[in-house]
This record gives sequence, C-alpha cells and structure tokens, in this order.
Amino acid sequence: MNEITLRNIQSKSEFLETPEGKSLFGSANAIDWFERINRKALVEAGVLIKVRGSWHRIRPAYDMAVIEIATVLARKELK
Repeated sequence: MNEITLRNIQSKSEFLETPEGKSLFGSANAIDWFERINRKALVEAGVLIKVRGSWHRIRPAYDMAVIEIATVLARKELK
C-alpha cells in the first residue's frame, strides 16, 4: 500500500493534468459531475477532502475509489 502524504493530495486542475485525469474525465465539468453525484462515497472512502473551501483528491486511493464506484454503477446497469 502506498504511503499517504501531503504530496498525494491534488487539486482538480492538478488531477486533470495527469494522464489518468485527462483520459477518464477530460474536463472540469466531467469531474465536477462525477464528484457531485458520488461525493458521499468519495468522502466516506477518505479520498476526497475539503481544504480551504476547495475539494482535493488523495491519490492513488482516489483512483481506486473511482474504479470501485464505476464498477458498482456498471453492475447496476446490467440488472
């Protein structure tokens, strides 16, 4: 497991500059929508935090939470 430090915390713009952020979300609007719909799960997973009024992502745990949420949504769609 990766150690969580302050270096692991990214703002929305920092995350969207990463290859993962670009390929999965692509835009600020897309990540805003995903996080608004799934905010409770992301916060409860401890991967989305609020610092000085702005939301930040704790990586790589954030990535795994996104995958878990997307998996649950995909399974629901198959029912």
